[in-house]
Amino acid sequence: LERIFELTALDEGNIFHSVLRDFFSGKNRDWQSSLSENISRHLMHDSKVVFRFEFERLEEILRDYITERESKKPNFMQGDFVPFAFEKAFGIGDTKPVELQSDFFLRGKIDRLDLDESSRAMYLIDYKRGDSGDEKQLLLYSIVADRLFQEKGYYVAGGVFKTLIGRVVNKSAFRTISSDEEKSWEFANKRKAERIVRESHLFEWLRKIIEGIYSGRFPPSFIRSSNQCYNCKFAAVKRAITWREGESESE
Repeated sequence: LERIFELTALDEGNIFHSVLRDFFSGKNRDWQSSLSENISRHLMHDSKVVFRFEFERLEEILRDYITERESKKPNFMQGDFVPFAFEKAFGIGDTKPVELQSDFFLRGKIDRLDLDESSRAMYLIDYKRGDSGDEKQLLLYSIVADRLFQEKGYYVAGGVFKTLIGRVVNKSAFRTISSDEEKSWEFANKRKAERIVRESHLFEWLRKIIEGIYSGRFPPSFIRSSNQCYNCKFAAVKRAITWREGESESE
């Protein structure tokens, strides 16, 4: 059995999310004690050596995030935002899924929403351990958040992937652009031709996904960026094909 004594990647993700939720919500500002409790909850044994190893490893990551990375504001984030919603679930447990299109419902959990009470604007934050994450997830979650808080008059002004490790701290930062024609989103640090995503284009992509689900047809496609290969058992195959075709993995 692989890594039977250590935390799995899923365990790590759950621990990170729980500690950050408790800290920023004010439930437990002593994030080190929260980390200790959560590690004990996920380890399947009582080895003090393994516990100390895992605690020191995750403590270093969380300390860097809480004291340094959190304060680095993403592009387009303007306003007096304060964390106000954590792990906002939809379609999980007793919560209802959100209908994005006719007969297509989305279920999931939004890691964190910050609120600027003066403008009623929300800022969506999704934690990522590394440099992974598809920007379409942010856009779909922003639509979900708009609908969940519509009655309160709140709206999503932007969002970002906040990474816990790696060179890039704020990934896929975007802002919402509303007009009489249709909603769109603008991403920072992208080429001009790729910065704007229109709602109609997002739903067209979603429609193709829905059709694939109903028909059972999912033609394989080659992912150029290695950022999406995290935890994929076919990552070695991708590297071999990339090398054979004489391409760089970063392309």
